[in-house]
Amino acid sequence: HLSHLAELLLDGLEVRPIVPPVAPQYSAAVTGLVSASSATDIITLGAGGAGRRLALRRVWIGGTATAITPTFSLVRRSFPTTGGTSAGMTIVPHDERNPQTAALATSYTANPTVTAGGVVVRNQKVPLGATAAGLAYNAPLWDWTAPGAQPPTLTGNQQFAINLNSTTITAPLLDIWLEWQEDAC
Repeated sequence: HLSHLAELLLDGLEVRPIVPPVAPQYSAAVTGLVSASSATDIITLGAGGAGRRLALRRVWIGGTATAITPTFSLVRRSFPTTGGTSAGMTIVPHDERNPQTAALATSYTANPTVTAGGVVVRNQKVPLGATAAGLAYNAPLWDWTAPGAQPPTLTGNQQFAINLNSTTITAPLLDIWLEWQEDAC
């Protein structure tokens, strides 16, 4: 008995593997983000309302600044942040046939009001230097794409936040990229 990945389907003269369906996947990125002094949430990603489930697959963080190694936290919030100076991030479907996303991705240059009810999913120190030379942009900071990995998920009005824990970064130009999949729940 062959696994579903090894099974073959004869389609006319073409033999092709059977590929299991994949939930629609999306990405959003910001380049050159200038974080606020004593920065809290700098990026948020919300599930977009009732009936939606969002599973975070990968997060990349890099950039330049006056030499510092801040701790970035990935926080799952029960309630969305409010206020602050924000900009919506462009969400790109990985397949143009994907349905319209319900997710909301936002970057902040002035601190929003952080709501209670959050739990830290991950913490990681990220070295930032005066130039991009030598900084690791090629590997995700957090990755839940390995077979059997269970990515952190959101439903309803929950949101993920990338938080700087009230750290001030001098001359920041942050590059952050998120990848997720979503479906009905």
